[in-house]
Amino acid sequence: MNIRYFAFALAALTLLFSKVLFDLGRFALQSDTFSHIILIPPIVAYLASLRWKTAIQDFRPSQLATMIPLALGVMALTANWLFARAPETRLCLYTLSYVCFVIAAAFRFLGVATVRELVFPFALLFFMLPLPPVVMDGLEIFFQHTSALAAAAMIKVSGLPAVRDGLLLFLPGFTIEVAQECSGIRSTLVLFITSLIAGYLLLRRPRDRAILAISIIPLAILRNGFRIFSLAWLSVEVNPDILDSALHHRGGPIFFALSLIPLFLLLLLLRRLEKKQAYAS
Repeated sequence: MNIRYFAFALAALTLLFSKVLFDLGRFALQSDTFSHIILIPPIVAYLASLRWKTAIQDFRPSQLATMIPLALGVMALTANWLFARAPETRLCLYTLSYVCFVIAAAFRFLGVATVRELVFPFALLFFMLPLPPVVMDGLEIFFQHTSALAAAAMIKVSGLPAVRDGLLLFLPGFTIEVAQECSGIRSTLVLFITSLIAGYLLLRRPRDRAILAISIIPLAILRNGFRIFSLAWLSVEVNPDILDSALHHRGGPIFFALSLIPLFLLLLLLRRLEKKQAYAS
């Protein structure tokens, strides 16, 4: 195993893509959606360090395994040069090529067995990618419509007089429109990454890790729906000015923290089920 060669290759790639990585860091610091990108490299380094000693014991290089991410990186660069026009798309493709080249270097200098042992930290590198606008728009529209549906269901159960027409909620004296900004996509991305890391560290079975990660979709919809319902209920029953209050414009972290509670409870349940199965066997 050539750990020094991998370190050299990583340093060389980082230097070669230094302008891209600088632009990526600046973009993340200025973005409300992708600020988590800054945290991905240190998290990856920490997770890799947890299994580093066991991961480096077997060195089996594979030319095919090296060529696949290398080819993907070259394809990303080519697509960037030929087709990409939007700055976000270009930054995404440049970052994708960097991540692919890092993985190719890992296959070449660390070996297949090591990459397999560290597959999760390497896979987590893809969360450094700022998704292009077309993908973000699709995700936001999905959560926008499903959140409106969830909020309407909660309002109906509560007995609050309201009528829903698509993204509009007609309430006594005013109307709420569920805008695309209400999709909560930033909180959902952070929650999804959190679920992946928690599952990797605390769960053993891939099935349980998948359950924890997939649960983020309904959890995000319910969180957004509950936020809209809370604003609607408070505006009708307490004060109509709630719609222009800090709870509306800056209350996202509060509802994000609330969504961590069911995620933690599900994680606790899955851990208990794993322990029971381990004792039974």
